[in-house]
Amino acid sequence: MVSYHSRTRAAQVEHDIQVRRRYDQFRFDPDWSDVRADLAGAPKPGTFGGHVPDVTGWWKGSTFYLLEVETADSYATAHAKSQYQAFDEAGRLILDVPKSVEAKAKALLATMGIQALVWTY
Repeated sequence: MVSYHSRTRAAQVEHDIQVRRRYDQFRFDPDWSDVRADLAGAPKPGTFGGHVPDVTGWWKGSTFYLLEVETADSYATAHAKSQYQAFDEAGRLILDVPKSVEAKAKALLATMGIQALVWTY
């Protein structure tokens, strides 16, 4: 898992914990298959547009999802925006952000023309 300087140390820990939560949520749910995560010991996701998503998986075998966890200090960075575009082209994007930035994240995606699911933690 890559740490970007746009996150504080505390935010990076928050991010890593949430990636683990979502990975565990998906891999133990029988509706998800081929679940992969950018975590030590997990099967690694592929690279899409030069970026590796936090979690990927197939929902009911028919829809490919790419989940990206962001923090309040990273969701609107240039790097994050580049990821959103790449992941949106590769499958269905799920952006997982803190509840405090949910509305801003939705607005950002709308301005980018990306119809992603926005989940919160």
